Formats: sequence, structure tokens, C-alpha cells
Amino acid sequence: MKYQTLLCVVGTLILGLTGCITPAPGPQSQFYQLQPRVEGVPVGTESRDGPVVQIGPVTVSDYLARPQMVSRIGEHQVAYDELKRWAEPLRDNILWVLIHNLENSLPAARVVPFTGLPAIYTVTTVSVPVRISRLEARLDGTVLLQAGWIVIPQKSAARSTPVSVTFTTTTASSRTEDLVAAQSKLIRQLSDNIAQDIQVALEEMAGDGRGKSRER
Repeated sequence: MKYQTLLCVVGTLILGLTGCITPAPGPQSQFYQLQPRVEGVPVGTESRDGPVVQIGPVTVSDYLARPQMVSRIGEHQVAYDELKRWAEPLRDNILWVLIHNLENSLPAARVVPFTGLPAIYTVTTVSVPVRISRLEARLDGTVLLQAGWIVIPQKSAARSTPVSVTFTTTTASSRTEDLVAAQSKLIRQLSDNIAQDIQVALEEMAGDGRGKSRER
């Protein structure tokens, strides 16, 4: 009798643990990626002599940091689709898209991912951490992106100001492919806004440098 009771307890624990594990992709699972702006293949920025722009780290809200795609089905409820999944961690996909978009928007700069290591560049450098708070489809057919970032000039006394934005768009249809295309469009809008802030920061830093040269 004690043995049977022990088996029941062990079985209950196993079921409880497996319920906390994200289910593995099934045979019918489909995988998706956000894509950058289509403007041809950008020239590698390694050969550029301009300022260095470090993008990242990119962080996402915990509810987005999972392989299943998410949709909002109520004011306080979201749903995950076990068969519609991201092909890679969402933060990595967004970082890749941002870098490619910014390479096109900042043709004179060398755009690289932030590594967390001390900067070794001898030219002007800015770092741009990005936070994705919301990225979801809604029942009314809209897709929403809430994000924030800050442009941090290296070796500069300039004050950095955090920026936050909310973008929405509509999908061409209810197909998942069109949903991901709409999300890619919102990331492109985010890229354009970040590029404008980066350009302003670089121009201000260049102006500071010219002022110091004149003082000497």
C-alpha cells in the first residue's frame, strides 16, 4: 500500500513538472522571422571609416521571450500558438533587423551589435540599448509595438534622454505571414526613429569635437 502511494506521489510530481515545460514543436509547426527593409544587400559596415554605432542589448518583456507567437485576446489575456513559432529568440531577430535597417539609414556609420565588452574603437562611438515592451496582434486586426531606447554617446558629457514610442498598423489579412510582415514594418518604423536620434547625437558630438579643436 505504501509503495502504491509513493508511485502516485511521484507520478503527480512528474505531471506537475512537465506542465511547466514549454512543449516541443510538433510536426506541423511553422517558423517565422522578422525581416529588415528591402533595399538590396547593404554594404558591410566593417570597411566604413565613420563613427561606430553599437546597437543593443535588445531586451524584450518576459511574455514575449518564448518561441510561441503571441496575440492579445482580451485586455488582460494573451494567447500563445503552439504551432506558430519564432525561428530564433525574438530579441536576436529584432537586433539583426535593427542592424540591417540602420546600416541603410546611416551609410557613413559602422553599425555593430553591442557585446558588453569595453569599447576599443578610436573613433566616435554611441551605444543604443533597446527595450521591446509590447509586440502583439490584437482582435481588431491591429498590430502594436511599444518600445524604448536611449542613445548614449561614449566619452561625452552630453546628457542622454530615454525615448519611448507606440506604433500600430493593420495586417493585409489574417494570415500569419501578413502578421509577421506587419510586425517587420513596425520594427522598420522603430529603426527610422532610432536612426534620427543617432544622427542628431553624432552631429552634436562632431560639433563638440570641432569646438575643442578651436580651443586648443
